[in-house]
Amino acid sequence: MTQEQLFLLAASHPDIPQSFLDWLTDNFPIWERFEAESLRVVRSGRSHYSAYTIKEFIRHETLLQETDGEFKLNNNLTPSLARLFALAHPEHAGLFEFRSVGQEAA
Repeated sequence: MTQEQLFLLAASHPDIPQSFLDWLTDNFPIWERFEAESLRVVRSGRSHYSAYTIKEFIRHETLLQETDGEFKLNNNLTPSLARLFALAHPEHAGLFEFRSVGQEAA
């Protein structure tokens, strides 16, 4: 799937905010890493997993590689990353559990 197709998918989802799309424009490699790790989880045989665990793994690995200490991966991005994965890979849409946007903000 191209980056443009992915952006169109994300923009069409009512629970993916514009702020995430703005972030995604500047941080597409993080999405690619999230997608790769999610697919790795699927290949391991798991049918349900935590998007937050994947995000924290990426945060940890990236912080170890960064030298300037400027890397930031906000916790609020995790639900949108998981939703985007479900859109991009509908065959694995059940990997992550979703709450309504109102519940996430609470």
